Amino acid sequence: MGTSCYLVAPLALYARRFSADRFAMLAGLHMGMGTIGTLLATAPLAFAAAAIGWRASFCVVAAVMGVAWLLVALLVRAPPQPALGAPPRRSARASREFAR
Repeated sequence: MGTSCYLVAPLALYARRFSADRFAMLAGLHMGMGTIGTLLATAPLAFAAAAIGWRASFCVVAAVMGVAWLLVALLVRAPPQPALGAPPRRSARASREFAR
């Protein structure tokens, strides 16, 4: 639950801003990079915990995540809203595929 925002929020962003083909590629890339990141982060975190303690290590990680949050808040913009009265961007084919 604590890290669900690192998966669900990007997936929602990909779904809103990219086509279905690109979404699948981005979702797979996101999952793969997240898994590699988890594997690569274990050794540095273990070394930091041994050197400065686990509490200080987690405070450093929290500070880095705070900076990442700030960058996302400053750089990621909401998608443009469709004009009033504009039809939704859906096709009959997409609706049929969704219903399967």
